[in-house]
Amino acid sequence: MVRGGDLLGAAARGFAQLAEVVWGTPVVIVLADRRGRVVCQAGGEGGVGTRSLHLDPAWESVVRVLPRVLGEVENRTALWVEVGPEGAGWAVAALRDPGGEVAGVVGVQGRDGVTGRATAMCLAGIAARALAAVPGGAGAAAPVAATRPGRGAAARYTFDDLVGRSPAFLRAVGLARAASRVEANVLLEGESGTGKELFAQAIHRASRRGGGPFVAINCAAIPRELIASELFGYAAGAFTGARPGGNPGAFEAASGGTLFLDEVGEMPVDLQAALLRVLEERAVVRVGSRTPVPVDVRVIAATNRNLEQEVRRGRFRLDLFFRLNVIHIVLPPLRERREDIPLLVRHFLAGFAPPGALPSEPGPEVAAALAARDWPGNVRELRNVVERAVLLGGPNPSPDDFRLALGAGPGAGPSPEAGQRESERERLRAVLEATGGNRVRAAALLGIARSTLYRRMSRLGLAGEAGPRGPGVDFAARRVRRPDDVTGGR
Repeated sequence: MVRGGDLLGAAARGFAQLAEVVWGTPVVIVLADRRGRVVCQAGGEGGVGTRSLHLDPAWESVVRVLPRVLGEVENRTALWVEVGPEGAGWAVAALRDPGGEVAGVVGVQGRDGVTGRATAMCLAGIAARALAAVPGGAGAAAPVAATRPGRGAAARYTFDDLVGRSPAFLRAVGLARAASRVEANVLLEGESGTGKELFAQAIHRASRRGGGPFVAINCAAIPRELIASELFGYAAGAFTGARPGGNPGAFEAASGGTLFLDEVGEMPVDLQAALLRVLEERAVVRVGSRTPVPVDVRVIAATNRNLEQEVRRGRFRLDLFFRLNVIHIVLPPLRERREDIPLLVRHFLAGFAPPGALPSEPGPEVAAALAARDWPGNVRELRNVVERAVLLGGPNPSPDDFRLALGAGPGAGPSPEAGQRESERERLRAVLEATGGNRVRAAALLGIARSTLYRRMSRLGLAGEAGPRGPGVDFAARRVRRPDDVTGGR
């Protein structure tokens, strides 16, 4: 049975899978410990990690909410806490072990028109149960290589899987090929979704260590108190619930191969000194032990931060930066290699096509629409768009399928706010037309209250649209509140 901090650690490792599900959606979800401190987060503008709370107002609201509801949520399946106007709030569910002990909480943000209160509470409860079921064992660390879906002790990708021909991309590939021929440490720098792990695996596969293990650790996805034991392992009796024989860490698991430290810039400063010592001594000392264990590991680190700036701000050790930054490879964002988009689309279409199917070439209309986006999610976002288009239209999606797949995401051209507003307006107009202008039926189809529908129609300039309103009062005009008129989505 997984208990206490072990359950929280296992849940944090499994959280990355949850983050993959909400990637590219407006859903905001967090995992916090019993004190209300956010351990992992996903969605919104903050991405996935533990230290980006300042990037999205959603994170600020959850920091205020969690500490004051922990006592209440322990005795309930899920709890709703309003934090703003128009039904904005957080659905909070307890993360429990099989014995009922609460190890932490899962929060899902509810926002009018995005994730209604009922939906958010359901999602929070489902997520809490799913994370509680992540394998972890009583005090037994989950396999260190399983910090994110698709990561294992063996690399899958080679240089043949790196698709592109832009000069900036080819320079990065050239440096990576050179890195594969030597044993020096490598620092990969690039925005989220640019393919840092693909480059790391390709370097490993082409190196003399290619037959050895490739162990990946996401430094941003592991709680602070667990990073040391994940990296360096622990001895028998190191803490309550520890395995009788102890447990090897990532460095020992990767001995003879490559250790990939993803999001190394998120590592706490006090633990950076311990990492530096291991790199210099080429030996680890397990938590709770004094005996050094020799390791033969090549380290490839990755970050989406500018570590030189982090050093100047005192957030990253200068000596560790020099130790990691022997070969520095910068991966260009997709907006700086737009000429590679058609190649990538063809590559993804071929990958998503069923066996024997021949995917078509994207036409000029599709190519122009894709090239016009800013792609804040980079290649990962492009891959998701192509996958959605294939789900909509099969192996040969039409321009309309791509148009629907593109939607009005954050990279949809020079004015994303205007594009999103227009898309929302067209969707609302289509629902009103489908219901013959009946506001009651339209609200029911959208899953929102009628008052919310009226506010949206007014905001989007559709309040004057003619059509029957169905039974009831025109709340937008009369400002009369009925018992069934609730604020926010259902």
